[in-house]
Order: sequence, then structure tokens, then C-alpha cells
Amino acid sequence: MNAKRIISSLIGFPIVALLLIYGNQIVIDIAFSAIAIICLHEFYHAFKKKNNPVEWIGYAIAVLIAFIHIVPTEYVKNSLQLLLPTVMVILFLSVIVTDMKTTVKDMMITLLGIVYILGFIVFIPMLRGANNGVYYIWYIIFIAWGTDIFAYFIGKQFGKHKFSKISPNKSVEGCIAGAVRCCYSKLIIYTCTEYYCRI
Repeated sequence: MNAKRIISSLIGFPIVALLLIYGNQIVIDIAFSAIAIICLHEFYHAFKKKNNPVEWIGYAIAVLIAFIHIVPTEYVKNSLQLLLPTVMVILFLSVIVTDMKTTVKDMMITLLGIVYILGFIVFIPMLRGANNGVYYIWYIIFIAWGTDIFAYFIGKQFGKHKFSKISPNKSVEGCIAGAVRCCYSKLIIYTCTEYYCRI
């Protein structure tokens, strides 16, 4: 059993719970900006042995999450429309300026981190600021955290086949168990919601 993982979960969950329940919107935005930076660092680090992603671009965009409820909404919408083209231009310039030391593959890994990590994390503080947003957030946490924990325990007990060299501790069995648990959790929540709405 991975004691470090269990301890981090036992400490991390109450902190996130207290933050989402009692934190004001600005505090939540700053916290998830920091979480985004940590997640991006872990993502880029997984590719570091053979690639050199342009990390600073991802980190700079992650910092912007802290300002999504400070800047007026119309500016946020306009900025989001310009964000992807601007990032693409900067990445192409990085390839040219470094004389191909930054490769197209590095560029795509950088872009994938921004879309995959930041593209999802930014919706948590945005959703928290919406009407009844706190309830939707708990739904997301219940599904995501529970799926991760279930996949971890099943993978530890029954995992025989390695999933990927990028994440060597993950197993195919754990990934399947996590996916099944996620689907059943959504089905249970949906069924309970439908039942109580009829009462």
C-alpha cells in the first residue's frame, strides 16, 4: 500500500472540501490556479526524458485562472477566443527561434497539456461561481476522486498488465476498474436524482 498516496488523500480531501465550502470565489480561483500549475508540472515532467515542452507558456496561462472572476466577463470571453491562436503562434516561433531545438513534438505536448489540464480545471472555479455551483462541484469530486481511489486499489490488488511507459505504475486492470466505477457512479447519482425529483 502506498502510504504517501493515502496520507496525501487524507490531508488533501479535507483541505479541498473546506476550500469549496467556505472559500470565497477569489480564494477558490487562486487555489485552482495553483493546482493547475502543479498538475501541468506533473504532466510535462512525464515527457521530460525524451522531450522538452515549452513549460512557461502553460504556467503563464495557469496563472490567468486566478483572474477569471476579477476581469469583467466580456474581456474573459474575448481573451479565450484569442488564447489558442496566440499560443500556437508563440509555439511556432519557439520552434523557429531555437533552430528546431524545440521540436514540433515538444510544441504539441505543450499544447496538449494546456488543453487537457487547464481546459478542464478552469471549469471548476467557473462552475463554483454559477447558481447551485457548489452542488455540481461535489458531484465532480465524488466521481473523479472516487474513480481514482477505486482504480488505485483494484490496480494494486489485481493489476498484472502495465498500461503505459509514461505512467509505469498504472495497470490496464486498474484503468478498466476506474472506468466501470465512474459509469456506475453516474448511473446511481442520476437514478437517485430522478427518484427524488418525482417525490
